[in-house]
Amino acid sequence: MSSPSSVDAAVREPIRVALLGSTGSIGRQAIDVLTGHPAAFRVVALAAGHDAGRLSEQAARFRPAVVAMADRAAAAGLDLPPGTILEGGPDALERLAVRDDVDLLVVGTGGIVSLRPGLAALAAGKIVATANKETLVAGGHLVMPIARALATATGERDPQNGLASPLAWLRPIDSEHSAIWQCLAGESMTAVARLILTASGGPSLDASAAELAHQLVDLFPKFLSWLISFIIVCKFWLNHHHMLGLARQADYAMVWLNSIFLMFQSFIPFPTALMGEYPPNRLAVSIFGLVMALNTMLFIALQAYILRRLIQPELVAAQDPHLTRKSFVGVVSYLFGAAAAWFSVQAAFVVYLITPTFFIVPPAGRRAAMTRDAAEPSQSAPH
Repeated sequence: MSSPSSVDAAVREPIRVALLGSTGSIGRQAIDVLTGHPAAFRVVALAAGHDAGRLSEQAARFRPAVVAMADRAAAAGLDLPPGTILEGGPDALERLAVRDDVDLLVVGTGGIVSLRPGLAALAAGKIVATANKETLVAGGHLVMPIARALATATGERDPQNGLASPLAWLRPIDSEHSAIWQCLAGESMTAVARLILTASGGPSLDASAAELAHQLVDLFPKFLSWLISFIIVCKFWLNHHHMLGLARQADYAMVWLNSIFLMFQSFIPFPTALMGEYPPNRLAVSIFGLVMALNTMLFIALQAYILRRLIQPELVAAQDPHLTRKSFVGVVSYLFGAAAAWFSVQAAFVVYLITPTFFIVPPAGRRAAMTRDAAEPSQSAPH
C-alpha cells in the first residue's frame, strides 16, 4: 500500500502510473504526455478494452509489469514483451489499481467500468487522475468521502502539504474539468460567481455540411430564445444603469430593492434554457413570459422608489411624469405573451421579441441625464 510519502518521493523518482483505457482517445493522449516526460513518469500497468494491436504496441514501448484486457478473445492476440504479464478476471482492473508499485491511477475509460478500480485505488492511498465523468456522477457519494478522509489525514500531519486537499487525491484531467480545477486552485470559493464550460467535439465534430445545416435548423429555437433573452437583459441593463444614475444617494430601501431585482435577473437563464429546449411546450414558453413580467415589476418598484425619494433635484423637471405607468406596458405585454403561448407559441415568441424594443429608446429624462453627463465628465453617477 502506497502513502503520501511514496508520492513525495516522486519528486526524486518517476511517478509510477497505471493507465486504464490506454487505447482510447483519452488514453492515447495520456500516452503522449507520459512519453514526453520519461524522467517524470514510468508506466507500470496498462488496461484496454479490445484493441489488442495498439495495446501490444504500447506494451512494447513502455514494457509495463502488467496489462489487462476486457475482451478475452482479443486478449489472445496480444504480443507482450518479456516480463509483462496479462491479468485476467472480472477484478483485473482493481488488482492493477492497488498494486504496490502504482503511485498514480489514470482513468481514461468511459462509463462506470472504472468506478470500482477508482474506489479501490483511493482506499489503498493512491492518487486518482480521472477523465471519466461517470466516476463522480454515479459514484461521487462514494468517491469523495474517501478523498476527503485522505486529505484530512494528510492535513493533520502537515497542513502545508499539497495533498491536504481532496482534489489532490482525485484530480480531474478532462479538458474542461481540468481547466476549472487549475483556475480555482488557491482561490476562495466565495469569490466565484459563475463557471462557464465550453464544448469541444460533440455530435457535430464529423458532420457533413448537410448534416450540420440540419442540426443548425434544429437549434434555431435555442438561438432565438437566447437572442430574445439577450435583448431583454440588455434593455434591463440600460434602464437600470440610467435609473441608478438619477439617484442622489443609495439608502437602505434602495439597496434591498436593487438586490431583489438583481437576484431575479440572475434567474433569467433558467426560463431561457427551458424555452429553448422545449419550444413546442406551451408551459415552458409561458413560464418565460411570467418570469420577464416579474422582473419588469421589480424594476418598476425600484424605479418608482428612486423617482419619488432619491432623484437628484435638478433632474426632476426632465422626467416623464407618466414614466412608471408606461413601464407597465412591459408587464402587460409579457403577461399577454405568456397567455398567448397556450394558443400559439409562435405568437408568444413574436411578443417576447417585440416588447423590449419599446423600452430601448431612451426617454426624455434619460436624454437629459446623458446631456448632463457629457457636459460634466468629471462627475460620476452614484451607484
